[in-house]
Formats: sequence, C-alpha cells, structure tokens
Amino acid sequence: MISRTVAGLLLGYVLAAALGSLWTRALFGGDEVGLTLALVLYVPLWLAAWTWAYFAKTAWRAWWTLGFAALLLHGALALLPAANTNPTQDAPPTAAAV
Repeated sequence: MISRTVAGLLLGYVLAAALGSLWTRALFGGDEVGLTLALVLYVPLWLAAWTWAYFAKTAWRAWWTLGFAALLLHGALALLPAANTNPTQDAPPTAAAV
C-alpha cells in the first residue's frame, strides 16, 4: 500500500505536470490563460493519478503504468515547439528604435 501511495504521489505529480504543459502548449500556445487553466486543473489531475494508483492490481503495475504514461507525455511535450516567452524578440524594429 505504501508503494502505491508513493507511486501516485511522485509519478502522479510528474504526470499532472506533463498533462498541464501539453494542454497549455497545444491548445493555447503557452499564453497566460492556458497557464491559469492548467494550474487550476493540476491538482485534480494529480489526485486522479494518485487515486488510479490504488485501483491498479499490483504496486508494480501502478509504478509501471504511471511511469510509462509520464514518459510518453513528456516525450510528446519535447516534440511540441516551445512558446515564445518574449513577444518583442521577433518584432520588427519601430521607427523610434531606428
């Protein structure tokens, strides 16, 4: 039982972070609205993963499944382009700057 708890806490945390990041980047392009919504959904996603760890047949299956899902989602996250955090970086120079 302790192993399932630790799997849900650690891997559920990583899985919820990956889901929130994927959702923010894919749907909202990484803007503030998407980040706020991802943070609101973060705790319920973490608790859902933690709860799922208790429903797994064995502790090994909980570790394996949550770990594989976290690796898969972080791999997908690595393939998505990162959001432009500095919108003025690619902007053309203004007349005052020339």
